[in-house]
Amino acid sequence: MEQLRWGVIGAANIAERQMIPAILETGSGIITAIASRSGKADNLQKKFGIPFATTNYEELFSMDAVDAVYIATPNSTHSEIIKKAVFAGKHVLCEKPIVLKREELEEIFQLADQHNVYVMEAMMYRFHPQMEACRDLLESGVIGDVVTIHSRFHFKLENWESNIRTSSQLGGGSLNDLGCYCINAASYLLKQEPQTIQVLNSKRNQSDVDTHVSMQMYYASGETVLSDCSFHTPMNNEIEILGTLGSIKLPHAFRPDLNGDVGDVYINKQGKEEKVSLTAKSYVEQVRSFQETIQNNGKLFYSQDDMLLQVDLLEKVFDKLNM
Repeated sequence: MEQLRWGVIGAANIAERQMIPAILETGSGIITAIASRSGKADNLQKKFGIPFATTNYEELFSMDAVDAVYIATPNSTHSEIIKKAVFAGKHVLCEKPIVLKREELEEIFQLADQHNVYVMEAMMYRFHPQMEACRDLLESGVIGDVVTIHSRFHFKLENWESNIRTSSQLGGGSLNDLGCYCINAASYLLKQEPQTIQVLNSKRNQSDVDTHVSMQMYYASGETVLSDCSFHTPMNNEIEILGTLGSIKLPHAFRPDLNGDVGDVYINKQGKEEKVSLTAKSYVEQVRSFQETIQNNGKLFYSQDDMLLQVDLLEKVFDKLNM
């Protein structure tokens, strides 16, 4: 298979601004179809020269000219759409959070194995080399033992009344949209899951979803992770790791694309600071990795176990949030 043929489900901004361009930029992926119930598919078809557009997802799933689908629909719809795609024999890359319940993901992975297809959550920040560089530094012991990780992901939400992020029925809220990255980063960097979780929720703007959440997670080997996510403040997507010998800081941990695709890693030790800058396009690297896995029948860089842990932790945080 020289080029993977993609179908796009949903015409959200993330599809238009990031993922469609990323698929095309890899050179090993093409887009043969797009489906959207919003009526926006025709506009994206014209903009990107996509051969086929429809309002019917099932019509796209039935196409022989589609090998894989990218899903950019509201969070609450993911599970049903993924299962239909898998039944049709399509590989699936789905926006985060991939589903809202662990049992949904377990069922999806069982179906994917039966139909011999790959399913992956689109956690694009993991594919920027700054994250692997950071974990390698931690494993080398350059800052000693990790004591605390501080992470935050904020942006100022506009159009509150019309934004799907403020709809509980569609799976909105700052935790699903932003906090999921903080949870995921802790699992990636510490390679373990927390023993206990504490959560504080602050709702504002008369919204029926969480709009500002703070989390504390405690680990068996003594580390703590302090994270917060919010729709109320300007963009901030930073991770800082404090160790017994120094610290590491990633000021553009989740959105290096907002920094010219550059991930800056600052290592502070004994009063001296070293800066390592790595450049890559997170969305492109994510798509390229997924395509290569399919074409080589390999193993997902972001594995099923990773995804199961993520949905499990996110569900546990929500349980604390709603108490």
